Amino acid sequence: MKESTLKLVEQLSPTQQASFNSRYEDKKKDPTTALLLCLIPGGIGAHEFYLSNVNKAVIYLVFCWTLFLGLLPLFSSSPFRSE
Repeated sequence: MKESTLKLVEQLSPTQQASFNSRYEDKKKDPTTALLLCLIPGGIGAHEFYLSNVNKAVIYLVFCWTLFLGLLPLFSSSPFRSE
């Protein structure tokens, strides 16, 4: 979590902090799962669906039979970036 977000969370009441943390944990994605989905069924965009990048995942599905996907990782961002 970003430092600016942490500062804002500290300003919340304890009840609001608990609610935020609960929702944050529900939405957080596991980097190991994303990596495994990238390595095993990555050619069809399974990892992008997991990371909620639906537009990118559809591109993977449409072009999974071409060599275009060999170039796509060169221009895409890392699934492990912090938000």
